[in-house]
Amino acid sequence: AVVSTQSTGAQLATAALHSARNTAAVGDVDGKLCIIEDWNVKGKDTATVRHWHAHQIGGMAFAPRSDVVFTGGQESVLVKWHDAEPQFLPRIGTGIRELLCPESGDIVAVVTEDSLIHVVSLNTWTIKFKISNVLRRADEVRPGLLAIDTDTALFNGSVGHLQLFDVKKRRHMGIVDVTQQNTTSGHDRNKKLAYVEISYFKLTGDGNWLVTGERRDDGFITPESRLKFWEHQDHSFSLVTSIESPHTKIITSLTAGHTATAVTTSNDKSVKVWEGPNWGLSQALQHRHGAAFSSVFSPDGTILGVAFKGLVALYSTENWEIKAEIPQPVNRADQIFLAGYHLLTSSHNSISVWDLTSLTLRWEVTSDVTHVLQLKEGRFVAFVSRGSMTDAYVFAVDSSAPLALHKFVCPGIVVGACNTDDDGIYILNSEQELYTLSHSPPPPIALTLAEDPEQTASVFSELLKISSPVLDRSVQFKSETSAANAAAILDVSCSHLPQLSDVCSSILLDFLPSK
Repeated sequence: AVVSTQSTGAQLATAALHSARNTAAVGDVDGKLCIIEDWNVKGKDTATVRHWHAHQIGGMAFAPRSDVVFTGGQESVLVKWHDAEPQFLPRIGTGIRELLCPESGDIVAVVTEDSLIHVVSLNTWTIKFKISNVLRRADEVRPGLLAIDTDTALFNGSVGHLQLFDVKKRRHMGIVDVTQQNTTSGHDRNKKLAYVEISYFKLTGDGNWLVTGERRDDGFITPESRLKFWEHQDHSFSLVTSIESPHTKIITSLTAGHTATAVTTSNDKSVKVWEGPNWGLSQALQHRHGAAFSSVFSPDGTILGVAFKGLVALYSTENWEIKAEIPQPVNRADQIFLAGYHLLTSSHNSISVWDLTSLTLRWEVTSDVTHVLQLKEGRFVAFVSRGSMTDAYVFAVDSSAPLALHKFVCPGIVVGACNTDDDGIYILNSEQELYTLSHSPPPPIALTLAEDPEQTASVFSELLKISSPVLDRSVQFKSETSAANAAAILDVSCSHLPQLSDVCSSILLDFLPSK
């Protein structure tokens, strides 16, 4: 049989064959299902078109011991097609991407767009259990990464959710339903639907409060936003306060204090301070430079630094008066840090360190910086994008010379990072893959790989041992690797390495004999 767009009237999207019968099924982008009997007998094949899905059919599978066919799509509904009316199992999470029926015929595995596997019992027509690792989003979100404790990380999950992940055991622990909204198909016939998205989330320094910011903007009606405050205890989060429209314009940053304090900045030219435990507005600050872009508390909580256009202002948290203003060479600082008597600012292409005792620039470097993470004792990690890979540079505020270089930390761009009490570093890249850097076993683990973690003890663990000498180069982050470290690449499976084209230029030169 020849199946074309004439069978359903629309472009074909997916197909399936019965494992024991001469039956095939195809689905199209309009949600129609075409079941073809005796497809391999010329002139005797018959086609039946059935329609329920409003959008493209994403997954399709036959039950191995009957003529039942299962379909799923953007509606997040599993549909069972038989002789009678179709049977539905709704609310399976995000859109259905793939279906699989094993030979036993008593279950069907449903893979959704967030990489979650739902195992459905065909006897009870209910979800028996779920299999999950890192829940991933198919569309673009504002990512983030927080360390709850030495074992647990908190970062973006499916639409409107945060996920808890055990990085030591490499398993999903649970979700926090932040937006508490019902989700339907993410697309209609003409445009993409807008959901309430999590724009920011921060944990207070004592770990007792989670602060989240959310926003919805479809480009047609007035954008909606809210700020929520959650009490945290033993990996459980309880909503305490929800504030509607905390700012009149978009929130540009969210910062949490050491106790029950949070600060939001906005394009409405205001900086607002929120205090708990009942959580309400405590202070509203304004500056002649207008909109603010980021903020940070000093380690002792006595100073609040706020980055405005071309300037960083330091406020006293005792009376909220400005104590100092430091001009900036860039219009917008994406991240700012206070470390001792130093101020560090980071933009998309530079890092600057200022001496607060003299209010003078101490040093500045130019590089493609995607994220900066503050460590202990005045040290930092700068993640620098280099083509399709990211390198990590460890440095202190007193010098621009790197203390250590870790090459090929992860593919893509680092969009979030955090450190824990045991000096472990969690890294989240643009592909929403979670990596770990540690000075003790196990070595850095890419959680998207399903192999034995011991097999990932490759060149990454060797790169952690590289410590570059103090270099007389104040405007470039560079270091040298040894031939011994480069030779470690030969001991690892190619499936655990970046593409060879990404490592050739800097690694293969180490194999050449010195002149």
